[in-house]
Amino acid sequence: MLTGESVPVGKCVPAVAEDAALGDRHSMLWSGTLVTQGTARGLVVATGQATEIGRIGGLLARVEQITTPLVQQMDHFARWLSFLILLAAALLLAYAYFVGHRDFAETFMVILRRTDETGSLSDICMVVTPIGRRQGLPVFDLHAVE
Repeated sequence: MLTGESVPVGKCVPAVAEDAALGDRHSMLWSGTLVTQGTARGLVVATGQATEIGRIGGLLARVEQITTPLVQQMDHFARWLSFLILLAAALLLAYAYFVGHRDFAETFMVILRRTDETGSLSDICMVVTPIGRRQGLPVFDLHAVE
């Protein structure tokens, strides 16, 4: 008995044809398969990109990245927000160093920590997207906000 499927299944001994469909390869084990009962010997028939997982990885690498209007607007907003945060941090650093006569390295580290604590754009998007949907805005396709 083996896992790797939704439930443990039994495998058979006879070999299958090399061009057999994936679902008809009853005697083959796949990456991540665990033996739950019995014993067996195996023969590695493919590694790396020659495996089914490798083939799927190759197909995924060729998928074209789509950019929705929402993602484009969020990217534009993120660039401006990042610029404004960096500008404010630079002005605060200059003021603290030249006017307040603070130590440059210490002030820089404090500003860096505070800038990082202000919250990330993904948090903002996770809050704003449902609000836009409730107001009837066309928010159809947001692949992932990480």
